[in-house]
Amino acid sequence: MDRRTAIISGGAFLAAGGPALARTAPDPLSGAALMADVRDYVDFGIHHAGGAADRRTTAWMAAHWKKLGYAIERQAFEVPNSDTTAARLELGRQALEGFAQPPIAFTPRGGLSALLVRWAPGADVRGKIVLATTAQGVTAARAAGAAAVVLTAATPSGEVVANNTQPDAKPDIPLLFLAQRHQARLEAAAGTPARLRIEGRGGVRTAHNTIATSGQAGKWLIISTPQSGWFTCGGERGPGIALSRGLSAWAKAERLPVRLLFISTSGHEWQYAGAEAFQHRPPPKPADTALWVHLGATFGARNYDGTKPQDIPNTGRSFMVTPNLLAAARVAFAGQPTIGDPLTANVSRAAGEYVNILNAGYTSAAGFWGTNAVFHTPIDTAEATYPALLEQLARSCAAMIKASVG
Repeated sequence: MDRRTAIISGGAFLAAGGPALARTAPDPLSGAALMADVRDYVDFGIHHAGGAADRRTTAWMAAHWKKLGYAIERQAFEVPNSDTTAARLELGRQALEGFAQPPIAFTPRGGLSALLVRWAPGADVRGKIVLATTAQGVTAARAAGAAAVVLTAATPSGEVVANNTQPDAKPDIPLLFLAQRHQARLEAAAGTPARLRIEGRGGVRTAHNTIATSGQAGKWLIISTPQSGWFTCGGERGPGIALSRGLSAWAKAERLPVRLLFISTSGHEWQYAGAEAFQHRPPPKPADTALWVHLGATFGARNYDGTKPQDIPNTGRSFMVTPNLLAAARVAFAGQPTIGDPLTANVSRAAGEYVNILNAGYTSAAGFWGTNAVFHTPIDTAEATYPALLEQLARSCAAMIKASVG
């Protein structure tokens, strides 16, 4: 049994200490426990919706909640297959690896060979591979008849930054994102032949939301978090995943006077496809919901000075609550940078899946979201967060929940 299989099946827990550990359950809201969950999540791999790492995450979340005594439901829906077997630009014998931005237009078998040229207004780019440095350049090159575009945009980290995409978007020409560090090499190669290779299976595949419920009577406490994304998503998704797992154990032990529903949604990078699917399930009605807490992107990530990590919370995070929760949230999160004084719910200022929640009419709802320098990049690893921050957030969420529904 390899490490990933052990995590999913629960074997890692038994192998770590056997029955003796089972008699002394660890604090589910401790920084050590939460950080271990972030590392396990990241170790699953690239979290494209419906891909191998996403399927491992689905099984892992279901196994955790089932062990705690929750009833488990899996909700299936379809998403485009964004996995690639090749995403690179070949300049002679040198290959620059990049990210094929969905919706993916694949190159022909063996790649697309053409002259590499810089984008400039009025340039003849028909049938050529065009170098662009802005989104506007990409749009203009497409309109001018480029065969493909390679984008090296300025980003906070210097890495590629992937964009969320509408699931019904149609591909037109191949588009490869390359890190900014390749800019000088690309400029030197302009005017010479190049070969672009974007290859993969394409099509659509099935992704799953995992829904865990407990309780027979009373209003609902709903806690939601997305589980999929473009890369390993350590700071983007890891804190929400870890807190969802920790709070599910805490809520069971706390015996709150509500029914419990935890949901881990796939399809986030496809414009919140999993959250949209859940709304059609449908979730408990707003009148039957005591509180909905959405654990969105990067709220539990560290801050960066350029690309240098700092042991302080991400300053690009936001926290919004409906008016009935303001007092409890202010007490629970007092003194915490950028979230100590929550925003009052306003759908025009909200972001992420929290928008769906407000639009659906939930009048008792809290939501987090944010970005930082490594958001949507290949270097968003488990090191994008740290135990003390995770524990502070988990205990604050628990305090707000208990004050609101307990």
